Amino acid sequence: MHDRPGPRRLTRSTDRALGGVCAGIAEYFGVEPALARIGFVVLAIFSMGFGAVLLYGLLWAIMPLPDPDAPPPAPAEPSNRALLLGIALVVFGAVLLFQRMPVF
Repeated sequence: MHDRPGPRRLTRSTDRALGGVCAGIAEYFGVEPALARIGFVVLAIFSMGFGAVLLYGLLWAIMPLPDPDAPPPAPAEPSNRALLLGIALVVFGAVLLFQRMPVF
C-alpha cells in the first residue's frame, strides 16, 4: 500500500511576524513568506487599510494552528515564478509612486 501524505491544510505558520497568517498562506502555496507579506501590504494600501486588517483578523481567527506532531514544512524553493512576481510587484509599486509625485 502507498503511504501518501494527507491533503495539505491551510494553517497559520510558526514562522510569525504577527499571527502567522501570511507565512501560512506562503507555505500552503510554496512561495516565500516575504511575497505574501508584500501582497498583504499592497492590499492594505488599496483598501485604505480597513479591508486588509479585517481580512487578516478574520483569517487569524479561522486558520488553525499547525499540528505540533507534524513535521515542519520544507522551506520553499526559490522559483522563477516567485522572482518574476517580486519584480512585477516592485515595478507596479514604482509606477504608483511616480504617478503620485508632483510635477515641477
